[in-house]
Amino acid sequence: MSKLTDITKVVAMERGQQVWTKKLEPSQVRGSMIKEQYGHYSGTLRSAIPLVITKARRNYRCADCGAVIEKGKLHGGPYYDHYCLGCVTPEKPEPRFKPSEPRKVA
Repeated sequence: MSKLTDITKVVAMERGQQVWTKKLEPSQVRGSMIKEQYGHYSGTLRSAIPLVITKARRNYRCADCGAVIEKGKLHGGPYYDHYCLGCVTPEKPEPRFKPSEPRKVA
């Protein structure tokens, strides 16, 4: 799917609808639930941030690409970061897991 098609889908959406970041953000995870789901006890889980389409109350910078989001324009925003329509997607990307490297004992 092209970037233009993704933007068209988001622009057609209305305020208040949920979207996700295209960029997957890393977080360190570990525990028995991770072992059951991914087969490893710990690692890095990269997942998309859930956002809501809102109107900008002032000018913002996109947290991903740095583009200016002008006041009154639709964008994806949670509580602290703001994302332009080119950096969000209506379909939730699948999370990616990378297991931790085993520690080497000297």
